[in-house]
Amino acid sequence: MTTVYGDLVRYRELFGNLFRRDVQAKYRGSVLGVAWTLANPVLLMAVYLLVFSVLWHTPFGNEGHYGLFLLVGLSAWIFFATSVQSASRSLLDNANLIRKTRFPRQLVPLSVVATQLISFAVMLAALLVLNFALLPRVRATEWLAIPLAVALVAITGGLALAIACFAMALVPATHVRWRPVAIFVSERQVDLTIIGLALLMGAVFTFLLTKG
Repeated sequence: MTTVYGDLVRYRELFGNLFRRDVQAKYRGSVLGVAWTLANPVLLMAVYLLVFSVLWHTPFGNEGHYGLFLLVGLSAWIFFATSVQSASRSLLDNANLIRKTRFPRQLVPLSVVATQLISFAVMLAALLVLNFALLPRVRATEWLAIPLAVALVAITGGLALAIACFAMALVPATHVRWRPVAIFVSERQVDLTIIGLALLMGAVFTFLLTKG
């Protein structure tokens, strides 16, 4: 785990360049920018409200602030799902960079997670404001959302590292195009996988302590 954070500090300029590149690629051609990504959980919330409250008339769907409950869960899930999915192909998508330059490979999937973290952080801030305004009873405890969000980011980062490494392991060794990348990454693949799993287990432990 210390190796991951140490490399982020030592190679912070490279990580910043990867991060800026991923952010520009994500929001290129989008007029609304980050606001457009925030529309995804809101639209999904509207669909769930329509199904559970209007069509099915479920008891929990008609309870107060059910939409806010959905929005909290959807924001966390969308961040987790999109980060892991994007990171799973990050090493393959950056094969040319990996072949030409020697650098800590964990910077690539972590930059993808950091890119998704922008919209998650904005949504989290908006949700804290909404909770403070609409649910006075949780004002004393809503700060717990911050360490829980940090735990979620750590879990997502750990899984992103592990899945990115396993995705490289699935590349056929006979595939001429990917063979140099697969051979080079395999030298550190075990280390990266262990680091990813260590991040995951440490984050789970932190989550349990925080929840308790």
